[in-house]
Amino acid sequence: AEVTCDKSIIDSCEFYGNNEADNASAGNTVLFNVPLGVFSNNKVHDNVSFDNAAVCIHGNMTTCVNDIYGNLICNNQAITTGYCGAAAGGGGMLINAVDFPASSYTVRDNIFSNNYTGSETGGGGLYAAFANFKIFNNDFINNNAVWEGAALYIFGMGTTAVIKNNVFFNNTGAWTAQITNADTVIFDHNWSEHYRYEYVDTYNVASFTGDTTTEVMGVSPGMAALPAPGVT
Repeated sequence: AEVTCDKSIIDSCEFYGNNEADNASAGNTVLFNVPLGVFSNNKVHDNVSFDNAAVCIHGNMTTCVNDIYGNLICNNQAITTGYCGAAAGGGGMLINAVDFPASSYTVRDNIFSNNYTGSETGGGGLYAAFANFKIFNNDFINNNAVWEGAALYIFGMGTTAVIKNNVFFNNTGAWTAQITNADTVIFDHNWSEHYRYEYVDTYNVASFTGDTTTEVMGVSPGMAALPAPGVT
């Protein structure tokens, strides 16, 4: 599906079983070339793409909401190999606003699971570049990247990101989270089975901060058991 309207809302849809692996150029399951608006409560699973992630978002105006929430993005593959440039990458989702660097995206309450990219750009679960990002309350589980950023890759001059309250578990690649050439990144209140220095790598980042005293490592991510019947 390709969306070319001024502003779009895609809610409660399912995209699955698409195969763009044989294309000579980039192929995607869902492709946005204009302002997104809202992408919510969708299921994107079991797709095979060439060069880019299953969901690709290119270029959004600064006036848009750009809210991505409540989605299940799992079992997607981007089978390309090698380096295809900063505009390509990701297994589950790619957000690249290189033409609108002042735009903002909130990525919250999503599940990125069992996604894969063979690109040397990286970002098995999510590749996010050249914009302002708030990445909250997401689960990054069992994602894989041949290169770096098995779960998450943040990239680009002018890029800012607040990465908070996410779960990173069992992602495989050179680094679970790779952050390169960004301006300002705040990374705190996240959970992983590893210490932060074991799964987060930064390169040429102007400012990287976060409250390390609140990092959670190697214990339950805090999911409470349901009460017994009749107990409130």
